[in-house]
Amino acid sequence: MGRDDSHGEMILGKIYAEQGKRFRSKWILERAERVAQKAGNRINLADVKMVRGFWCKRFGTRKEQVKTLREALRIYRDLYEFDAAQKEKYMSRKFPEVWDEVLERIETEDKTKQRRPGMQYLPSSAATLYRTSRITSRPRSWKLIHYNNCANPSDVGSPPFLPGTGICLSFPGYKRW
Repeated sequence: MGRDDSHGEMILGKIYAEQGKRFRSKWILERAERVAQKAGNRINLADVKMVRGFWCKRFGTRKEQVKTLREALRIYRDLYEFDAAQKEKYMSRKFPEVWDEVLERIETEDKTKQRRPGMQYLPSSAATLYRTSRITSRPRSWKLIHYNNCANPSDVGSPPFLPGTGICLSFPGYKRW
């Protein structure tokens, strides 16, 4: 049991859940989540949410399980230099009954975020480039940035911009002018 790492609490919570100890497992998993949040440890937080998915599978509702797994997957995908594909593969094997719904909800969220008022609509080709770069096991090499974050927005339409969108594609090692 620690202050900076919730791994011990997470394992204990999973053991309690497997033994059928509903309230103990819920309490210890909530504690693990608090420890991970206070420590700012995003990987542990996502792992705890994934284990909480096991708790929801056994004691909770389908809606809770989908929400918890969606939160875990969102955190994994947002981590830089992290192999989220490995975690996705694991979760798809352990939660096959809800996995399609989890992915569908995330896709719906992504489309909603792309169309926020006051922001330009992201073309599906750009969104696909960003999404696939996060799911593959290869290290990410491209990242989408709105043109306001680029060095020279007057050059919209020339590399590294997506033509006509105001979206700048940057990649590691690229020297901005």
